[in-house]
Amino acid sequence: MSQRVLVPFDESDPASEAFEEALREYPEGEIVLLHAIDPGTSGHGLEEPRPAICPDSAVRR
Repeated sequence: MSQRVLVPFDESDPASEAFEEALREYPEGEIVLLHAIDPGTSGHGLEEPRPAICPDSAVRR
């Protein structure tokens, strides 16, 4: 049975180390990288950082 391993990846040193560890520990597994960014601070098209917007459905009242 093959294994699928999810590795969060944000281009930091710890994320790179986690990726390398996943490759070592699961050489036959399927490695899935989840590249997470903060659009408010990552410089991906925004001129100024903006606060995160939480959908109404995720807010407890």
